[in-house]
Amino acid sequence: EKKLYVTDWFHKHIVDQVREEDRNGNSPARVTEYQYLGAPAWAYDDETETMRPNTRTWSQWRGYERVRTLIGAAPDKRSLTETLFFRGLDGDRAAPSGGRRSVKVKDSEGNEIADHRLFAGQTREVLAFNGEGGALEAATTYTPWFHGPTATRLREGIEPLQSFVRGTTNVSSRTLLSGNRGW
Repeated sequence: EKKLYVTDWFHKHIVDQVREEDRNGNSPARVTEYQYLGAPAWAYDDETETMRPNTRTWSQWRGYERVRTLIGAAPDKRSLTETLFFRGLDGDRAAPSGGRRSVKVKDSEGNEIADHRLFAGQTREVLAFNGEGGALEAATTYTPWFHGPTATRLREGIEPLQSFVRGTTNVSSRTLLSGNRGW
């Protein structure tokens, strides 16, 4: 019997560095380097109506939870920020046979929020350091929210298609005070 469908590999190419050149002046190049922390994630594709249920797999790229961004080039000191992202993995299928994952995103203060699929790609926290290798100087945390569903469409063989309203309910920042006086 000829196989009509084949499970194959998905390859993702990530950007490690962006170099901006000043072609008209004498300014040095601006170099931005990206470092991806932790394991990359793929989510199960249970939303595509054009695929048969038996051909679905983990084909939705959800990226890395943390990304470090370094800006500058030697011999200058490089700036460093680290961004924590939601990837929308809470409730994702755990195995081909079923089950659901329980995934939370934990910020630098230890607060955890469910990694809801509606938050995928949103920023949870940005940490700013005193340059590469320096101490943490500031943190900004974003708290998302959603309301709904605001509409639902039933689909055959897969979960209903639903729409939601989402946004950011709170943004809080903290900055390290000089002289070891705390935050």
